[in-house]
Amino acid sequence: MPSVSLKWDISKKLFSVPVRLSRKISKMGETSEYTHCDIIMHVDTGSGISSITDKDAYELGLDVSSLEKMPIGGIGGLTNTPIAHEITLFFLLINGEPFGVNMEKISISPDQISNVREKSRGVYKQTNTKIMEIPRLLGLDVIDKMCGVLILNLKDKIGEIKF
Repeated sequence: MPSVSLKWDISKKLFSVPVRLSRKISKMGETSEYTHCDIIMHVDTGSGISSITDKDAYELGLDVSSLEKMPIGGIGGLTNTPIAHEITLFFLLINGEPFGVNMEKISISPDQISNVREKSRGVYKQTNTKIMEIPRLLGLDVIDKMCGVLILNLKDKIGEIKF
């Protein structure tokens, strides 16, 4: 049974997997051209749609401002999120072979967000801006498309997707 190994990311406290994103950019006669981008995705079992960042989309030759938007819910509520179509995610199987999963849609998030906090004490006001990196999320949509079984061992910090 083929499988993809997941690695525990200590800093994010999430399982991660290296992925090569691929997108067809043109087809001339019998030859197609593709653009690629190598990223690390983090497994999110609460996400119904996987996401990449606007930086990744740019590397794939996408103009995020021209993409259709779709309401997507998260912890912060609903947001109209750009959606890319026909992106292939390539995983490296445990046996060293590449395995591609063509996704009809994938959401695009900003690669960073800023959080402004204000503290007031009397007439003095202190403002702090914290920049947070947004992770690329591997949602259940990809695992479902793989017909995969997600195995996570939190005690030993090992995981894999078998299909």
